[in-house]
Amino acid sequence: MALQTETILQPSAPNPGVIDIDKQTDFADTDGDSVNSIGGGSSFGTSLSSSILEYRYENGRRYHGYRNGSYMLPNDEAEQERLELHHHIFRLVLGGRLFRAPITAKPKRVLDFGTATGAWAMDFADEFQSATVIGNDLSPIQPSWVPPNCKFYVDDVESEWVYTPNEAFDFIHARGMGGSIKDWNMLYNRALQHLKPGGWIEMQEYEAWVSSDDDPTLKKCPNTARWLALLDEASVKFGKRMNVAREQKQHLIDAGFKDVRDDVYKVPMGTWP
Repeated sequence: MALQTETILQPSAPNPGVIDIDKQTDFADTDGDSVNSIGGGSSFGTSLSSSILEYRYENGRRYHGYRNGSYMLPNDEAEQERLELHHHIFRLVLGGRLFRAPITAKPKRVLDFGTATGAWAMDFADEFQSATVIGNDLSPIQPSWVPPNCKFYVDDVESEWVYTPNEAFDFIHARGMGGSIKDWNMLYNRALQHLKPGGWIEMQEYEAWVSSDDDPTLKKCPNTARWLALLDEASVKFGKRMNVAREQKQHLIDAGFKDVRDDVYKVPMGTWP
């Protein structure tokens, strides 16, 4: 069984200012901090620069072109199908819900970083039609037709965030970011700066470990356990460890968040009577 950890927390301080962007313009700065817009209610909000669509192909798989090599997994159709299943599994684990943060008022601005196919962002936009939902990702693999209150950007969450104080968020969400982030402390400091006072952030993470209540020594699946251990070792060498769920609570506390909660769920691998 795999471990999923969800962390919900609230900021303790307001956010400072950051650089604004023109949402109708493609950016191609020399430092690579470009932002391109997708969606916005009907079709592509702006054209994507050609460099972002110059994907890398290796071993029969397709990988992102923007910030080439900064993320280890593909972005092709097979991966997108896995991510859609991933979204479905998370909703099953949470009893059909999209989040567990105790949001009492209707959020006005919501950020889903590392949005992948955009499934969570679109579902949230449908459920909270008065909210502006923004999803960003290295890969422009989101649908071109999206809810009118949902917009996607090609962006790197590890770069400087491009939102002004007037664009602070009521709710920030991300999940499955293990293996994507080099500096979690920096990421959470930026998230804190861009949350409104009283806002919430929710991180839904899973760990690529196998465990069993009936077979604690894993005698029945030694090869699977070994493979997952080597996978984790490889991610550490890559500089972005995959199995980070158990570390998130302390990272968030260190960043200055208050009311940090940590919920753990068991998720079956394969069939589960």
